Amino acid sequence: MTARWIHHCLLVGLVLVAVGCGVAPRDVFLTADQRGERAFLARDFNAAATLFQDPMWRGTALYRAERFGEALDQFARVDTAASWFARGNALAHLEHYEEAITAYERALELDPTHPGATANISYLEPFLPLNLEGGVTGTVGRDGAADEVVY
Repeated sequence: MTARWIHHCLLVGLVLVAVGCGVAPRDVFLTADQRGERAFLARDFNAAATLFQDPMWRGTALYRAERFGEALDQFARVDTAASWFARGNALAHLEHYEEAITAYERALELDPTHPGATANISYLEPFLPLNLEGGVTGTVGRDGAADEVVY
């Protein structure tokens, strides 16, 4: 046997093993994240979430699949402005508005120019419950005074 023949046999064997494991022949030489990206671009977010190894990509796929709690767990594995912003978005979908605002604030601490974090805080503030003194619960930028009283 020549080295070329052995090389071809190994290549065919690799393809057969990959196909047996559910990997398409064209994807044999792709990483899990690359296969996840293909599924993501095909809008198969559940499949993408199982393929991605990177926590931000996996979290984003879970978020797009509307699996917000699971997405939150993935975003929590990373400490960047983008991950905190993504956490805020997932928390907002879960209607945990105070926690979402805290996550957006952390994103702003890490990147004061982060696009969207300030806007999302402003968007969510009206959803916060009022406390008995008439102010808004929470801690950031909320003085508790009403803008206007309407009867």
